[in-house]
Amino acid sequence: MPDDKAVRALRRRFEHAYYASCFAVSPRLTRESPCWANIHAADAWIDCGVLGHGGWVVKCVANGSIALRRTLAAVRLELHAALGRREPSLRRAGWT
Repeated sequence: MPDDKAVRALRRRFEHAYYASCFAVSPRLTRESPCWANIHAADAWIDCGVLGHGGWVVKCVANGSIALRRTLAAVRLELHAALGRREPSLRRAGWT
């Protein structure tokens, strides 16, 4: 609803709000994992939480698609580092 109080509050901060969420499931991620404190962005709101039966959710709201893409890239980088993995390339594989 465009006139909802929560939507008005969101639009005051993010005129063109974009939302994304992602999930991470690994027994190596705990409440004490440093990635949760490291996941933040200047131009976005980010919240991380534990799921009921294992795993984690990261929710992001950013002011525009470019800010959201930067935010998601930073989140992926932190999660991969916490898992001790190299971040994969998200570009399409070329046909040879």
